[in-house]
Parts: sequence; structure tokens; C-alpha cells
Amino acid sequence: MATGPFRRHLMPLIDSWGYPFEFPESFDHVGTQDVTSWLAATTSFEAIEARYGWDRFRNYTAGLAGYGQHVVQEAFTALAGEAAPVDVGMEVGPLRLVRLPDGLLAAPESSRQVRTRLASELNFETAITTFDGVGYLRLSAHLYNTPGDYEAFAERAVPAMVGWAAGK
Repeated sequence: MATGPFRRHLMPLIDSWGYPFEFPESFDHVGTQDVTSWLAATTSFEAIEARYGWDRFRNYTAGLAGYGQHVVQEAFTALAGEAAPVDVGMEVGPLRLVRLPDGLLAAPESSRQVRTRLASELNFETAITTFDGVGYLRLSAHLYNTPGDYEAFAERAVPAMVGWAAGK
């Protein structure tokens, strides 16, 4: 049985049958869960292997992420006047980081606000975080992404974010 001062505050997003229970039992009796992604995972992995092959998939997504990083970094550097590259030591497949302009993320919770604005005002879904007072945009690539996705982000989202950082 779990104990501690925060035990009563830990609840599943959908409590349903678990309502009368406390942590951890409440997590064993949740409402309807959509397990479609779990059931479809094997089929999607097999489809990627059959249609493209994993080496081709990895090469495409890594190259596309590198292209996206370059395009977005250049846009931030040109508009904000700050170098946007991030040295992470080693690239990680289809994931890249771009440093955000100073002033955009005043606190860690600001990343959620910027993400929400990008989604609601500009229709971009992104991953944004802060570390040691610096904001970062995480770019990712998949088979459904194209170079145009990153170009559109650089053309529409980067100017908006630079404006938000300047208080506009």
C-alpha cells in the first residue's frame, strides 16, 4: 500500500469505476481506455518494414530532421539575431533541438502556453521545453512529414515566436 502526503491527490485522468478508491487502486479501475494504438503498433511496424525498410525509414527521417533543423535555425537566427544551434553532442535519429529566442519562455510553465498558442493560432503541433532558463523547440520527423512542413514553420511560426519573445 502506497503512503505519503500526496497520495490522496493522485488520480487518473478518467476515474470512472476507480472513483471510490485511493492511489494506487484508483489506477486499476479506470474508465474506457482507447487501446487502439497498442493494438495497431505491430501492424504499423510491419507496414514500415514491408513498404520502406527500416534503414530507408531511418535515413529519410534523420535527413529530414536535419533539414528541418537547418531551416528553422536559420529563420530564428535571421529574425532574432541570436544563434539558434544547439550542441547536443550526438544527433538522435529523427529528433533535433533548436534554441528559442531569449524572452520567449520566462518560466518552465511558459512552454505549455507557447505550445498552445502555436496550435490554436497557427495550427502547428510542437514540443517545447526549458532547461536551465533556456527554451528549446524539439523538431521531429516521420514518413508523413515533408520539407514543406519545416519551411512553413519557418515562414509562419518563427516570426510569430520572435514577436512573442519581443512582447508583441
